[in-house]
Amino acid sequence: MEQGSKLLRYYLPESQASSRSADSLCCQLSAEVQGLPLLLVGVAGHIVDSSLSLSETLDDLRESWTNSNNIIENISPESATFQYQRPIHTAFNMSLSRLNPAARNVLRIMSMLSPVGILEEIVCSDLEEHSLSFLGYQNKPRFRREIRSQLVARHLIEIHESDPGPTLYRLHRQIQWKMLMDLKEDITAQQKVFHQAVALIVKVLPPLSEYMTPMTREWGSYSKAIGHVIQLHKVYVSSTQAENPIRADISFATLLASAGNYLYEINIAESAIALLATSADICHTLRAGNLESPSDTLQVSKPPINELLKLEATAMTIQWGLLSRNAGLSGAQTAMAYISTVLQLREEHSWMNLTAEERFWSNLLLSNAYNDVACQMINMHRYAEAEDLLRRSLSLKDTLSKAQHVPPFEFAESRNNLAWTHLGQGRIKEALQQSSQAVQLIDTADGDANDHTRFTFCFGACVFWAGQLEEALEVFENVYRCRVTTLSKSAWVSRDAAYAVALLLFQLGRTSEAK
Repeated sequence: MEQGSKLLRYYLPESQASSRSADSLCCQLSAEVQGLPLLLVGVAGHIVDSSLSLSETLDDLRESWTNSNNIIENISPESATFQYQRPIHTAFNMSLSRLNPAARNVLRIMSMLSPVGILEEIVCSDLEEHSLSFLGYQNKPRFRREIRSQLVARHLIEIHESDPGPTLYRLHRQIQWKMLMDLKEDITAQQKVFHQAVALIVKVLPPLSEYMTPMTREWGSYSKAIGHVIQLHKVYVSSTQAENPIRADISFATLLASAGNYLYEINIAESAIALLATSADICHTLRAGNLESPSDTLQVSKPPINELLKLEATAMTIQWGLLSRNAGLSGAQTAMAYISTVLQLREEHSWMNLTAEERFWSNLLLSNAYNDVACQMINMHRYAEAEDLLRRSLSLKDTLSKAQHVPPFEFAESRNNLAWTHLGQGRIKEALQQSSQAVQLIDTADGDANDHTRFTFCFGACVFWAGQLEEALEVFENVYRCRVTTLSKSAWVSRDAAYAVALLLFQLGRTSEAK
């Protein structure tokens, strides 16, 4: 990158080339375009024409290579470096033209994903669906021989291997931009590549729980794929402004909802809400019949209305959870509107013509909707209304459990919320009874797949209000240790637990420890 830095400084005005930070910034700019001379000269011309500083140019390069403000794309005909734009594209086209069709298609798929770390396992495993197949085989040695070797030889990707550890492919962002721009000119190819990329990520990203229990056990898998889902979402959203936008299906909507749920669980609210809103919008549009099948050539059948309705309600439920958690009292009415809509959708779904199995899950999700509306009412101190809905939720779950197994988590959730309701009403004895039952139920549930600390935290609060301060302190200290181990000290739930421990220490007169 040092040679690239020198080349860039050669073409810069003296005032910028001689600044104190020029060395460092030029090295970073060179690294950003992988030291490609044509790109470096083009960037230098852009800096001169735009009168931007080196740091501003670096920020622009890093911000996004998929939007319409790409620096290289927007070098104007009047630019001193305009003559370099054609050689840039010619050089890339020469490399791409020598790829076999399968290698070119793999590169197209990779351009839809996060370029900084694509697991080899994702792209060397072909799709079984005939219309989406891009390799015709599933064989890693053959893939490396016929595909990877071509991409590496033409400097289109970098390989990062560690032992032990997975093999990662890195795609230069300028190559990514080039592939995405070319695909915009071929709508049919763009649509097919998008569905191929989605299908590959669906294979490695676990779907969210059928009945919306926590997915803590799958966090490792989600962390490896979440960047690709976010990139696919960017590609999709950017296409919605085009004359011929990408047409999404329920598979993509499900992928977004699953990823949004993971981001909800780790409390990355802004990104989660964006994914979930798009998921719900796709389902709503498909339900309304305003979207055709993605492509006749892909032979994608329209999903059943009941599946779309269920997924839309699920995406909106998770959105509500984020709004309720992060918007505070000022956003309470908005959160209530969201969860009230969810309840309407769940009721509508339960009235549909369903199989016995589908009806069971539909009613279980309906019972959860009663529970969630009650949670929002608790947040708004409407305890009597919340209690009525929680009793209704428990009654429906009791009825369902007579026909089929209902996970213990479902009962624990409603009883835990009843405990909070009773605490709000000052009914301490009843709150302690409900919380004790919730903790017993969650202890029989699926181990680490459930957030036990949420239930034990409520139990600690009940014990505290019952006047048993030493026992409450022990409970909250255990909650704090568990959350710090699982998440970190800075996680919001860990900070909540730390505050509870400090409050108990203060109540016990141990003020120095409380501080």
